[in-house]
Amino acid sequence: MERRPGPGCHELSEARAEEGDDVPFDDGAKVPGVQTAEDTITRYLRDAIVRGALEPGEALNQAEIATRFGVSRIPIRNALQRLAAEGLVSIRAHRTATVTELSLEELEEIYAIRGMLEGATAEIAVRAFDAERVDAMRQVLDALEGASDLEAWLELNQRFHACIYEVAERPRTVALIHQLRQLSSPYIKHYIVSGEYRAQAQRGHHRIFRACQRGDPKQARLETERHLADVISGVRKLAKREGGLRPLPMVPVELGDG
Repeated sequence: MERRPGPGCHELSEARAEEGDDVPFDDGAKVPGVQTAEDTITRYLRDAIVRGALEPGEALNQAEIATRFGVSRIPIRNALQRLAAEGLVSIRAHRTATVTELSLEELEEIYAIRGMLEGATAEIAVRAFDAERVDAMRQVLDALEGASDLEAWLELNQRFHACIYEVAERPRTVALIHQLRQLSSPYIKHYIVSGEYRAQAQRGHHRIFRACQRGDPKQARLETERHLADVISGVRKLAKREGGLRPLPMVPVELGDG
């Protein structure tokens, strides 16, 4: 299973686009050496799925992708297999590939796993915190308060949590956390658009920050677990109110109070 680290605490990944394409391209972690066509296609599709440009349940036409990149179907098939291993793509009979569509129960399971992993990682990380790390967290938290669009808020949110987890020096765990966050990303966007739920998430961030600031590992773990439990609880309520779990397509979204 391929695992990729997410953006670090001190830097935002820059959105990129293929020439003539309006789908943001997240370069993610820098991979040493020359990138193969398979690598490029994998990263392009991964980013499009996570950002919502390719929606859950959408078919991935291998012929169209091959034409777009000017390659044979071999790197396309390999890229889809890699994404299937990450859970982002489902491959059915006759090699038909679609973007993975999660049920509410599956999303709840992902959050249960995340709670265990992220809580434990936060507990380990806080033991290595220093004043510089606390200040970096504070800066990201302040930026979150002022974020005016959805994509900026989501990226800052990722940076906030990266400020904690990257100190733990548990690269495999952190990479797995990032992978699980990618799986849930299209569905969490719809939740975060709501000012009510975004405020709830921010209260959780502040509680986590205070625990880290005090250097309290056990409280950092508890607040991280509580934060994730609150998020999935809000998603569950929203899904019931709207008659099902809904991802948010990739469109510019200004964040208001509604």
